[in-house]
Amino acid sequence: DFNDMVLQGVRRLHDQGARHIAMMTWDGKLIPVFQKALGELGLAFRDRWVRCDLPPALPGSGWEEFRELWTAYSEKPDGLLVCDDMLLREALPAILQLHLHIPRDLRIVAHANVGSGIFAPFPMTVAEADPARVANQMGDILLQLIRGEPVPQAHILLPVSWKDGVTSPTGPRGTVPVTSGV
Repeated sequence: DFNDMVLQGVRRLHDQGARHIAMMTWDGKLIPVFQKALGELGLAFRDRWVRCDLPPALPGSGWEEFRELWTAYSEKPDGLLVCDDMLLREALPAILQLHLHIPRDLRIVAHANVGSGIFAPFPMTVAEADPARVANQMGDILLQLIRGEPVPQAHILLPVSWKDGVTSPTGPRGTVPVTSGV
């Protein structure tokens, strides 16, 4: 549930001290959710601190989106929510090229899929989703439909694992898993 991940991600950034939060995503439908999360915390929404115009699989999209939001205003964000692990992978070189000190200059909360192989040379908070669990759940539902059985739930929300202070979402170093249903 990306909506809940955005809400929780903004809250986590706020709890870490961020007051000027930006977001990178490929899904423009998350913008109202992001605005709501900021509003609930009394934080301002800056339209140019939201980037969602490039597909994550496009080479360099994360780098370009990060550079655009970072240079959009003279005031810089101190929190960044990245809603796609491919965008994060592409944004990492831009963050390093700007010589940002993470988390002093910018706190990062990012979505990552289990096994995505992302490594950052700085700590961040990760909402890790397991695509294998999603595929298994979809397979179970498909089998029920093939057999003509009723599907008891139209929507099933699978939990993400929240990990704080990680450099590699799938690595053991510095991970503190906290499970939350989304």
